[in-house]
Amino acid sequence: MYLSSGLSFCRMRRTSCTMDGFCLLYLLMILLMRSGDVETNPGPDRIVSEEEFIKLSKMIEPTYYKEVGVNLEIPNAELGQIIVQHLLNTNDALMTVFTRWRDKQPLGTDIRALLAEGLERSNLGSLSGELLAGSLVLKQTGEKKKEIMSAACMKAFTAIDNVLLLQAANKHCFDTFSFGTNRIIL
Repeated sequence: MYLSSGLSFCRMRRTSCTMDGFCLLYLLMILLMRSGDVETNPGPDRIVSEEEFIKLSKMIEPTYYKEVGVNLEIPNAELGQIIVQHLLNTNDALMTVFTRWRDKQPLGTDIRALLAEGLERSNLGSLSGELLAGSLVLKQTGEKKKEIMSAACMKAFTAIDNVLLLQAANKHCFDTFSFGTNRIIL
């Protein structure tokens, strides 16, 4: 890969295609780092996490088990099998109901909105509102993730800097010849 003369400060010599690639990668990483964390605000989360399903299954009273299942279009016979499999533990049974229901949904479906509608039809409007607001589970701020990503990027930059320095040192060694005690630098 030969880069245009605009990046000639990175090019060591015409035969060093990998050096140009490293420089381009390095510049792209700098631009990405300067632009900030793209995943800090990825937009509305329309998928319900496992943690939210667990929280919901604990918050729903056992008397609502069948009503929630039916409103999520799980057949009555299947609901009976699920509750028996979980030894009448409605928390675990609801978790199975939620995951089976989620797995039946086509890709691109707004799972959060559909589940909220099912909860609303089951007379669980307050849980529906909490689900839509995303307030069922405390969200992590991502600060720890940012710190880890920042440290990883700094290590990557250091590694790339070391490679660039090694490449420059190799070029310097090839361009310098020793004749006895006299050195000639080309």
